[in-house]
Amino acid sequence: MLVSTYQNGKGTIAEFISDNLKEWTSAGVFMTMMWDRFYECPDLFKMGGWWYLVYSEKHAAIRKVQYFKGKTLDELKACTANDAGIWPDSHEGFLDARAFYAGKTASDGENRYIWGWCPNRPGQNNTDVGASPAEPSWGGNLVAQKIIQHEDGTLTLGPVAAIEAKYTSSQEVKVMALSAEDAGAVTSDSKAVTVGTDVSGKTFKLSGNSYMLLSRLNVHNHLKFTVTTASASDKFGFSFARGTDSEKFYSMVMNPESDTKRKLNFAEEGGIGFVNGIDSYVFDTPADYVYNVTVCTDNSVCTVYVNDVLAYTNRIYGTQKNCWSINCYGGNITVSDIEVKYY
Repeated sequence: MLVSTYQNGKGTIAEFISDNLKEWTSAGVFMTMMWDRFYECPDLFKMGGWWYLVYSEKHAAIRKVQYFKGKTLDELKACTANDAGIWPDSHEGFLDARAFYAGKTASDGENRYIWGWCPNRPGQNNTDVGASPAEPSWGGNLVAQKIIQHEDGTLTLGPVAAIEAKYTSSQEVKVMALSAEDAGAVTSDSKAVTVGTDVSGKTFKLSGNSYMLLSRLNVHNHLKFTVTTASASDKFGFSFARGTDSEKFYSMVMNPESDTKRKLNFAEEGGIGFVNGIDSYVFDTPADYVYNVTVCTDNSVCTVYVNDVLAYTNRIYGTQKNCWSINCYGGNITVSDIEVKYY
């Protein structure tokens, strides 16, 4: 049994052992915590040839679920010994964004899953995300995800097949509105798109600052689409709670952080713009510039998956029963395989 605690003012994971789960004996310090950090909800497991510690970082500037890995328990413990900071991947072991917390895992013998909670927003304010120094309140809605183990031992999260299987009804999706002519172009098969166009089986090209507003969503939605950018610098995103006359709406923006890195940001368009504290971790730009996007929504909770490299959970009030859009923020992008299902 692992217990998160303090020893001499420093965060420590204590280890206890028992033969009957009633009487416990201290086995000393299992693992120290780095710097001024505190690892809540420690979860130790072995998956394939790797040992993992999954934890929730309490520090107000972070508040995310992370992990360490090692081929042996000693190698795992060495990741934090003497504040070593041996991270498991290129983004400090982050598994999701701030809106997924207190993750715990379990295996069904074949796959391992993780579940945590997505916090409510005070006053249903989409921009009140609990960024540093304010912490989100405990509680909210359950979010369950599948743990994906890669060949190098790194972990990412993906959708749970049983949850995806719930979305059995296909929705007819049409273009409800388009950006103004002077704000970029939207074409399909080299022809200008018109309002009322059915997106099924079609490929769309967006350039400049342009968007396609698509049919109203249901309460529980499963969205899939593919975006291919023309270069590493082209910028795109998608928006929820959007209509033809919306003063404000909420966007996930796939931002180029550098020539080789991307990050999913959150923005209140028509309002404060970039929302601090709810952006994703940085990941490598796909070599082929192809982004396969899956979004699962349940009322105001939504989780985004991209290419088995990114999981991003957020709460966006107004998602259900409103239109959504796919946006180009500069450059040229191609959008294909748009599909919406619901239950």
